[in-house]
Amino acid sequence: MKVLKKFKKPIIIIVVIAVVLLGLKLFGGNKKENSNIVVNDYTVSFGTIDSTISGKATIKPNDQYTITTSVSGDILATYFEEGDVVEEDAIMFEIDSSDVAKSIESSGLNMEKASMSLENINDSISDLTLKSDYSGITTNVNVEVGDTINNGQVIANIYDDTRMVIKIPFNEKDVDGFYVGQEAVVYLDNSDNEIIGKVISISSQSYAKASYMRVKDVEIEIKNPGSVLKGDTATAIINDIACNSNGSFEYYVEEVITSKAAGEIVELNIENNRWIDKNSVVLKLDNETLMDQKRTTEISYRETELSRERTLESLDDYTIKAPITGTVIDKQKKVGDSLDNTKGANTLAVIYDLSSLKFDMEVDELDIAKIEVGQEVIIIADAVVGKEYKGFVEKINVNGTSSNGVTVYPVTVRIKDFDDKLMPGMNIDADIVIEKAEDVMIIPSECLNRGNTVYVKGEKEDKEDTAPEGYKTVKVETGMTDGTNIQIVSGLSEGDIVRGREIQATNGIMEMMEQMEDSMKSGERPSGNMGGPPAGMGR
Repeated sequence: MKVLKKFKKPIIIIVVIAVVLLGLKLFGGNKKENSNIVVNDYTVSFGTIDSTISGKATIKPNDQYTITTSVSGDILATYFEEGDVVEEDAIMFEIDSSDVAKSIESSGLNMEKASMSLENINDSISDLTLKSDYSGITTNVNVEVGDTINNGQVIANIYDDTRMVIKIPFNEKDVDGFYVGQEAVVYLDNSDNEIIGKVISISSQSYAKASYMRVKDVEIEIKNPGSVLKGDTATAIINDIACNSNGSFEYYVEEVITSKAAGEIVELNIENNRWIDKNSVVLKLDNETLMDQKRTTEISYRETELSRERTLESLDDYTIKAPITGTVIDKQKKVGDSLDNTKGANTLAVIYDLSSLKFDMEVDELDIAKIEVGQEVIIIADAVVGKEYKGFVEKINVNGTSSNGVTVYPVTVRIKDFDDKLMPGMNIDADIVIEKAEDVMIIPSECLNRGNTVYVKGEKEDKEDTAPEGYKTVKVETGMTDGTNIQIVSGLSEGDIVRGREIQATNGIMEMMEQMEDSMKSGERPSGNMGGPPAGMGR
């Protein structure tokens, strides 16, 4: 369906009417004798007819984005101008971030302190579980489950009698050839037994014995065969060199188990005269105050960590990148401008994606069921004269809006064949083609009479035919209509001349027609007032 624009000047309307009426008079119009009645005759032809739903809308870009920032600082650099096409993620603005860099450094120090505090708390928490530093037999266990103990309190004694050590003096000059790990033969006093041991340490300091000989102590370790007791004495020979005098055996391990934290004993795993292995759990403590401190420290550490993460992320906000690929239509800030976020975000630029154009038109609730995605849309822009564009229905929105008892639904239309003359913001008229028939027989709707009949030029075939003189009545079958034209399915043939409606012309127009007819015959310009409407004809 073609969309006719409204003419703004009445003179144009008058001239068009006059030309039409004159054309009817000269080229097929039938004027009754002694009347101002003009009849339009139309020739049946083939053409295209479509049924449309019309509306008005404003063109929009495919996408648009307003670039804003909430940071403060001076703009150090820009990399575009208005009208430039920028690619997505291209850098557009760089803003001074020196204050943020200081905040990052400060948050890093705070996080380091929080980490140290958390590490100390965790060490204290681990000390609530006391483990043995040695393997051996525990004695003098003086605590039980439920006791509250302090840090450093003695829990028990532990000794290991499976291995024994003895310090034996050797002459200073003889020791020079000894080394750690060297084999030593140990002889128990008051016994003929000898035990093979090894040197585990050699004293670096010498001292004088009663014989005025200078000696050095050599410490020897042996595996206890079971008969050696603490305090037993023995002598030794190393590399065929005898010792200066004897020495006394000690336990390889003889220590005190002490608590490393304070709290209430909730688990105790040692008993008197019972063997325990190294790293086995001696006891476990409960300390609610320490656990509360741990939770508080963990929260403090996490808050510091989040603060640093936010500060690091905010650094990206000082390098502004293009969110989409598009054309910059507005640049509001330049190098040297200072941004202040105390009053909200600052607008920096506006980008349009002009890779395609679209618009939303409102469709009445009575017509929305006729709309389907993909339907063709014919578009005419007020600003682009003589050009018709095509589009298609891209989306039918279900979020209708109501006003004064009428509900309309927005329908998104994508323009297919736009050019640089068509721009966002332009007002357009759009026709959504809901039905279309091509290469069909059509006549003006005004030619159709009641009962689906038309008057066709020719001799009547029925004496009771009431058609006007020179016409005959023909029954037709109709198809679709666009409101102006109607499809003829059967009953007429191409070239038939059908009678249209009668037009009541005023005297002024008839006189104008006569003048135009005479002037066309003579080739002269019509005389009279052609600059305004004839008497009795409104605008």
